[in-house]
Order: sequence, then structure tokens, then C-alpha cells
Amino acid sequence: MKKRDIILDFTSLLDITLIVIFFFVLFSHLDSEENKAITEAKVKELELANRPTPTKVVVFNADNLALDKYVDTQVEGDFTIVATSDKIMEKQAGAATFTYNGTTYEHEYRLKVGGTAKFGQYRYVSFTVDGPCSITIAVQSSSKTDARTLAMVNASSANVGNFEAGTSVTVTTIEVDAAGTYSVGSAGSGIYIYAIIIEYFE
Repeated sequence: MKKRDIILDFTSLLDITLIVIFFFVLFSHLDSEENKAITEAKVKELELANRPTPTKVVVFNADNLALDKYVDTQVEGDFTIVATSDKIMEKQAGAATFTYNGTTYEHEYRLKVGGTAKFGQYRYVSFTVDGPCSITIAVQSSSKTDARTLAMVNASSANVGNFEAGTSVTVTTIEVDAAGTYSVGSAGSGIYIYAIIIEYFE
């Protein structure tokens, strides 16, 4: 075998080795991602199985809103929608399905907040809780490409938590450790609110 042939053969072998290593790393990554997803699913399953039954549940459901447009402050059950004539909020058709704690929720409508909230003035939903509780909100960005944030503030308008609003319906839970009045509204641009679920466990 000539010296040039040996070099060519070695180069081909090196190329093959690099390709094998590349696919090994790639599939190892995919395998780890798959295992991670399986692990996360099992953790959620165990959390659900060991989750206590709420002693009280209060729900805001956009399907049940009485008005199509909110141009001033209106009380809807245990919730208050705060809007003005030039900063309106709307009940809008928009079917969505999401799952929370093993239960599937189907919605035909959503509350369109219309833009950034100014707490104390417009474009937010407020509610009062009796004590420590879990607050779960199903929301969606009105943008098809950009995720947004639904902010929650206390009675002093200090931020106490944020809910992610993805480009599809996103469900996030925040734990509240004290009674009080809280408000939720967009931290920037349009968001749709489908449901607010308040759960007490004691």
C-alpha cells in the first residue's frame, strides 16, 4: 500500500469516527431529554396523587361573563373587572382546552384585557382572598409569536408574582400566604384570560 493510500484511508477513518461521535452525542442528548420529560411527568403524577383536596374553590370563568364589553368597573361574582370607556376589556370568542390537576377544562370565550394594566385605574381583574391559597390562572398572549406576562399585585400595587402568558394557553400557579385583595393585569401588551382558580386547603 502506498503512503498516499494510507493517508487517505486514515482520513476516511477519522471522518467516520467523527460522524459516529456526532450521532452518539446527538442521540445521547435526545435520550436524556426524553428521560427528563418522563421524569417530569412522573413527578407531576406523584404530586397530583398526593395533593390534598381543596376545602374551598372560587373560579373566574370567562365563559360565564355577563357582558360583551366592559367600559367601567363591574363586579362578576367574586371578581371585579376594572375598565374605562377608552381602556375597555372584552369577552371574546376563542375556544381553548387546558388541563389542570388532571381535569380538562374547555372554554369557548376569554377575557381580552386589551393592553397594559394600570393598577388602580384600568385593565385588570381584582379579587379578595380569605387567607393562604393557591391562585392558578389560564392565560394566553394575544401575539402569535411573543410570550407575555400577567402580573399580580397586592392592595398597595406591589408585585407579588407573575403568570406566564405563552402563545398557547399557559397554566401557572402561585401560592399566596396571606389574606388580602389582589389584582392581575398585563405587564405589557395584550393578553387573554380564560380562567382564574383560587383554592384553599385549610
